[in-house]
Amino acid sequence: MREAYRISVRRGCGLLMQSRTVYHWQSRRDDRAITLRIREIAETRIRYGCPRIHIQLRREGWPVKGSEAQPYENVR
Repeated sequence: MREAYRISVRRGCGLLMQSRTVYHWQSRRDDRAITLRIREIAETRIRYGCPRIHIQLRREGWPVKGSEAQPYENVR
């Protein structure tokens, strides 16, 4: 629509009564594989917390930030 009518994103979203963030939204990556791996680490290494799980994932080559391991701390 934007290219066909040659209007700005702001104007087009205003006409459709949508937020501009909807226009720029991208889906997140699928985290099922890493979630399963975090669960495996948490179940086999009971004394590991978030920092150690994060280090283990980095050693295995997973592209993960430290904050991504935090929600899975209590998966046991």
